[in-house]
Amino acid sequence: MLTLTDSALPPDGAWRHDIIEILDLLPVGVEIYSRDLEAMFFNKFSDALFNYDGRAITHFDDWWEEGFPDPREREFRLRVIREKLVLIELDVTDQRIMEAELRHIGSIDTLTDTANRRAFMERAERALADARAAPAALSVLMIDIDHFKSINDRFGHSTGDEVLVAVATRIRANLREEEVLARIGGEEFAIAMPGIAGEAARAAADRVRTAICGSSVASAIGAVDVTVSIGATEYAGGEDTVEDLLRQADQALYEAKARGRNCVVWAVAGG
Repeated sequence: MLTLTDSALPPDGAWRHDIIEILDLLPVGVEIYSRDLEAMFFNKFSDALFNYDGRAITHFDDWWEEGFPDPREREFRLRVIREKLVLIELDVTDQRIMEAELRHIGSIDTLTDTANRRAFMERAERALADARAAPAALSVLMIDIDHFKSINDRFGHSTGDEVLVAVATRIRANLREEEVLARIGGEEFAIAMPGIAGEAARAAADRVRTAICGSSVASAIGAVDVTVSIGATEYAGGEDTVEDLLRQADQALYEAKARGRNCVVWAVAGG
């Protein structure tokens, strides 16, 4: 750690050379500007950190424009020492990338690469708020893989995982970009479909069902036939919450199971 105090004598001669060499070896950026914000010194890490591409930095404003096109990219510390502006720069890019990756991991189901329940609730709440404010349409689907326990018992859990991944992939291929797909239980998925209701939503739900059961899933042990039951509902205004919509869709899902599975049943919001 380098400490500068007002009692220290200004370095000169060999001492100046040694201090500059030390500053150039530091794993942090060090920049010094005059009281008029004219550039006086940059260590090597600072040059590498901001990658000036040969542009001469003669003033603090030049440094700000060149070094921070996006102010969120870097963090820095500064202090004034004997009317000199001294900046200490830390590269936190890797840390922020790691934080973003951790946030991503915390919001997805790692097997199917879909949103998890918590992320689904957050995004569905935003979609519902938008639908309530516009007002606009919003449909919610609950999807359950038929006889999934039998698939696991007969073929093994690794094949069950392959089925889950295949189902998620087929669903995702039939969704719009703004629609939210999540795995919210063992073999259960949920979809929030902003801006769609009525016949368009019913067609979309049946398209998803057909995409899943239209062909067998190719697994390591061979082809596995898969069907799904879907319960669905629409936001009809009022004070319904996402939990209300999921509950309505879940009730419709039970009805789909009772009707023999491999079908879509719609419930009326508030019913």
